[in-house]
Amino acid sequence: MKYKLVQINIAHYSDIINIWRKCFSQDEIYLTNFTNLCLPHATTFGMMESSTGSIVSCATIIPSSFSSEREVVGAYLYGVATLEEHRGNSLSKIIIEHILKNYNQFDYILVKPATDSLFKLYRNQGFPFTLSRNDCAFSLKNDIIQKLKNSPYYRKCSALSDTIDYPKVLLLINRKYSILNDIFIEYTNNLNIPHYPISIFKYSILDSLYNGYLLDITYIDGKLSYFLGKFNKNTLHIADTNYNFYEKNSLNTLLSRVSFLNSSTIYIITKEINSETRNNDLFDIEKTITTVEDGLIRIEASDISLASKLKSTYINLPME
Repeated sequence: MKYKLVQINIAHYSDIINIWRKCFSQDEIYLTNFTNLCLPHATTFGMMESSTGSIVSCATIIPSSFSSEREVVGAYLYGVATLEEHRGNSLSKIIIEHILKNYNQFDYILVKPATDSLFKLYRNQGFPFTLSRNDCAFSLKNDIIQKLKNSPYYRKCSALSDTIDYPKVLLLINRKYSILNDIFIEYTNNLNIPHYPISIFKYSILDSLYNGYLLDITYIDGKLSYFLGKFNKNTLHIADTNYNFYEKNSLNTLLSRVSFLNSSTIYIITKEINSETRNNDLFDIEKTITTVEDGLIRIEASDISLASKLKSTYINLPME
């Protein structure tokens, strides 16, 4: 078989969705979100089978950036896939090599391998640096929980925090009401993690909700508090949040949202990004930290200090 590398346009979208349907998911809502919110705002390359004109392999480049001494511009390699009957022809490798050769104007390109075995594959394809994150497990035992629940601040949070209506939240996001923009502003205030266009951010949230995450939002004293996470018994796994788990009012707000977990201990597992914010005057929280490989990065920036910073960046979108 003969193949040709092409840049994807709207005429190829049905082929891309066919690849995604066979390689990632058959859920039409999931595929529609990708088609409407991600594809138009990213650059996708594919391998076309010459005899049929069909795209049989693809990879997408999502723009990302963050602020440092200057605007740092990069990309997220996403959705690398090949139809099963065309595997073994190095099609994905050809696409990735093309991207790395022709997109060296970026300061970085990062990838988030979906499985452990893919880490080795991507390292061999030019992504030499491992990005790690610190997963922190905060153990809130009964005495701490009771102290928080007995405080006036907790009662204030509880009074304002009715059970969240997740279908309503999804509807609000789909209609582009201010709730998504408020979260986006909070998210982009963090200068140490890559930022994405708001459409990609919206796609990430919808992708997470599709995969069983819950988006919880509340306003206390005019301040937006949110977390995107999954519950498992008495454990809350958080993918993204603006809570500071060393700050008492943040814990009050969070516990008012998860107090239906009737347990003597609540575990909160989240990424630790700003550990220096801890206030030693607060009560101690039992904490364990596990370092997890989160992705790989290729650095094109020649600035040594910037390159060092890029090696310790975080991939905070929960999309795989």
